Amino acid sequence: MSGYTQTQPELYYCESIAGTALATFTTEASLMGAYPIPQIPATFFAKLGTQSSSMKIKARLNIGTTGTPTFTFSARLLTSATSWSAGGILLGSSAALTAASAVTNAWADIDLDTILQSLAAGGATSQVGSFGTVSGSAFPNAGSIPANNTSANNATLDATGATQYYLWLSAACGTSNASNKAQLQALKIYLEN
Repeated sequence: MSGYTQTQPELYYCESIAGTALATFTTEASLMGAYPIPQIPATFFAKLGTQSSSMKIKARLNIGTTGTPTFTFSARLLTSATSWSAGGILLGSSAALTAASAVTNAWADIDLDTILQSLAAGGATSQVGSFGTVSGSAFPNAGSIPANNTSANNATLDATGATQYYLWLSAACGTSNASNKAQLQALKIYLEN
């Protein structure tokens, strides 16, 4: 607990199972297969009025490759817990990161912070920004979210509580091959402030 604000981060969601492995794919696809979809409290970003709130997302993935394919990772808020799409609110996306060559079980970490930037009057058009990294032995050169030389991703969301959001993680691979795989292994979400 912080001595200054008397608040603490709360471990809100935690799951550690082998998710559905994505392989032989190039378009963005959900990494959440077999995972319960995290429901983000509808008024979380507005619950403290004008005080800033943040959400920390930490994910561990298992990566397999043949050659050195690229992978792009994204986080989205959707209004459905049962149907994924490459739509909704894009919290952030990495660049196409070059993976290590010919690995079968290399590890990758996604560490993403989504921070309230402005709370609109009434909350309906509030702004959040997301910043993070993709690292681990699967990617010899760590990447950032947003990608280098890209403006920060500022997303608009409804913080009034009228819209319920669910967090989805996704990936896309630059080369379709059965050996090029991405599989979610653990996911934690912390609600802060």
